[in-house]
Order: sequence, then structure tokens, then C-alpha cells
Amino acid sequence: MTDRIAEIAQAKDIASLNLAHALRSIGFLLTGYRATKHNPEFELGSWVGGTATHPAYPGSLVVCEAPNTKRGAFWSIAHGGQLIAHGTGYKTIAATGMAAQAIAGDIVGVHIVGFLEEVSRAEESYTYECLDGVTITRNLDLNGIEIRFPGKPSATVRDWLKLPGRRYRYSEKGGDNRWWLKYTPALLAAAIRYFVLVEKKEG
Repeated sequence: MTDRIAEIAQAKDIASLNLAHALRSIGFLLTGYRATKHNPEFELGSWVGGTATHPAYPGSLVVCEAPNTKRGAFWSIAHGGQLIAHGTGYKTIAATGMAAQAIAGDIVGVHIVGFLEEVSRAEESYTYECLDGVTITRNLDLNGIEIRFPGKPSATVRDWLKLPGRRYRYSEKGGDNRWWLKYTPALLAAAIRYFVLVEKKEG
């Protein structure tokens, strides 16, 4: 058991350094490097518990497995103290720097920029056309998110809709079948990522 714990710690140290290098390569400022007995061959040791900020996105903070991150999350992003995204997969990040580069790109291009875009457009109603006929509407009048499907969603999708932290409700009111939830930029961004954006329509 002790060897297994050491093996996991070593993998996380390597993953943390790969992620740190990838974030630094796209302009992030990092703090929290520390020495570790698990990886004496690495001069910088580990970035587990470290943080990263970017001058272009003040208020956004990337954290590598801090104690207050969601259970099982290896990295997380908060903006203004609000958690906007998190991810696991430290084994993949430890295995290849390319995986770390891809995640670093998503942290900026998908999560931070996407979140800030939603915040800036929070006073407009609009609909996202997604794959397989799914639509996601930002309903300003009801301050909600509404997801509509061309038919009954699969069990996998229904499970996603009911996950803790979102728990969409189903409504057939007025003959308009939809799943709805109170709006937050983070929840809308999560829905768009899950159903894959094709086109955005105003109004």
C-alpha cells in the first residue's frame, strides 16, 4: 500500500510539472513550486498545490489539486472566487506533455474566455444550436437555462442533467418540452461544452 501511495504521489508530481510548464508557455504566472522526495530528479520538485494567474484574465485563478478543489479534481479554475471548471486525468497529463498543452489551451480558450464571454452577455437572451438537434437557450426573462431535445434524451444525457451541482428540471408547460435550470455563466458554459456548439442565434 505504501508503494502504491508513493507511486500515485510521484505521478501527480510529474503531471503537475507538465501542466505548470504548459501554462507557463502560454503566459501564466505560477507560484507554489516545492521540493518533494518523490521526484528528486526534478529540479523544481512539484507543482501540486500551486496556483497560476494570467495578466490578460485578472480574477481568474488556476489551482493544481488544492485541498479545497472538488473531490477527485486534479486542476480547477475559479473566477472571482466562483468555481467555473475542473478536471481529473492526472495519469494522462503525467504520461505526455501534449496532454498538458491541450488542457492548458482549453483552460484559456474554452473555460476562462467562455466564462467571461457569458458574463459579458448576461443581459441578452439567445439560443445555441448544438449537435443532434439540441438547443440551449439563455432565457433572460426567467433568468434560466433551457435545453430542448428533438426527442427523449438518452439515459446518459439524463444522468448528466441530474448530476449534483446542476439538477435540471423537466417541464412540459405550454406544450414546450424542456429541461431548465437557474442561470449561471458556469452552468451555461458547461452545457455548451457537453452538447457541442454548432451555431449561436440572437433573440
